[in-house]
Amino acid sequence: MGSYQEAIMHKARFIYRTENPYIRTLQRLILFFALLLISVSQVKAQVYFPEDMKQVSGKLIDAESGDIVPYAHIINQRVHGGTISDKNGIFSLQADPSDTLTVNAMGFTTMKIIVADYLKKNKQLVVYKMKPIRYLVGEVEVTGKNQKLDLYGVPQGNKSKVPIELRSDDFKEKPHWTSAIFSPLSFLHYKLSRNEKNKRKAMAAIITEQQWDKFKLVYNRDIVHNITGLDGDTLDDFMVYCNVHMNLYYSATSLEVDQRVRELFKQYKAEKIPNDSISN
Repeated sequence: MGSYQEAIMHKARFIYRTENPYIRTLQRLILFFALLLISVSQVKAQVYFPEDMKQVSGKLIDAESGDIVPYAHIINQRVHGGTISDKNGIFSLQADPSDTLTVNAMGFTTMKIIVADYLKKNKQLVVYKMKPIRYLVGEVEVTGKNQKLDLYGVPQGNKSKVPIELRSDDFKEKPHWTSAIFSPLSFLHYKLSRNEKNKRKAMAAIITEQQWDKFKLVYNRDIVHNITGLDGDTLDDFMVYCNVHMNLYYSATSLEVDQRVRELFKQYKAEKIPNDSISN
């Protein structure tokens, strides 16, 4: 009997000397339950002896590909300890025949090794196949935003919309006034060179033509005819009148054009057409 039990019995004998029968009965009950708890704890605490421990060795491989599974964790749940498989997937540790080992490896489902079953195989090294985890991933399209690289590793910038023959020799865009201080020669060349001025005029004409092509989709002869009901020379005259007084941006919408044409048509009728010769 251990020292803990001896201390309880000594305490019980000391308390048991009382003369009160009720207290003595209560003391007996307390002593009985204390001894019962000690007995139960001894039954549950199974004793493991070193001579009962067995060597458990195994090799872990992928159940599908047959590749080795290195650096997996083999844990003995009873002692909360274990080992790790080496680079060849081989492990070895001491365990009791009643133990169960848990094997965990990244990318594989958890596997359990029952030591009693291992001993039945009567092999020094048992090969264990671990089932890999497969995740179904949908198709993902990745679009990069960085600049592309040519064969020499030099980043390629966005292509300029300005034709190369119309590009300025000094600036990519209209220079700020501070350029006159920091780049006076380039600034003077940009402002005074006839060649630079001709380039800018040509670019302005191209931009105006492009804008006009877009503007014609919301403002043209047919649209003005549908709004005003004018035909023939009267329509042509009114178109000239609109071109002079329109004052709309090339980015104007069809609604803005419609409203402006109606306003100009009222002015046009008041100025050039008698009130009784035409109706809305």
